[in-house]
Amino acid sequence: MVDVERIGMLARDLGREMLGTVIRDFEHEADDILARLAARPAPPADAIKADLHMLRGGAMTLGCDVLAERCAAQEEQLERGEAPFDPAPLIAAFKDCSTRLAAWSADRG
Repeated sequence: MVDVERIGMLARDLGREMLGTVIRDFEHEADDILARLAARPAPPADAIKADLHMLRGGAMTLGCDVLAERCAAQEEQLERGEAPFDPAPLIAAFKDCSTRLAAWSADRG
């Protein structure tokens, strides 16, 4: 799910061209982060937390609430030392977010 009100507000504030740049930059950065998080052996917990925090911030900015919530949940699990880190839910949420952002852009293009 993508918060279309937030995206609309960003489009008004930044302009469509700049918003497109922000979305592309987020997607490239998220791809890099998710590749690091999916790497084996897994990165150290501190590196995972830093990447989750960065990914969550970008997701929140663009209204990708499910991705942001999953990042927060994974951060909390790491803080508590629970369960091994699993990037699969993040990857699925990112793919959904990316698809919905593309659809939103196409509908307004």
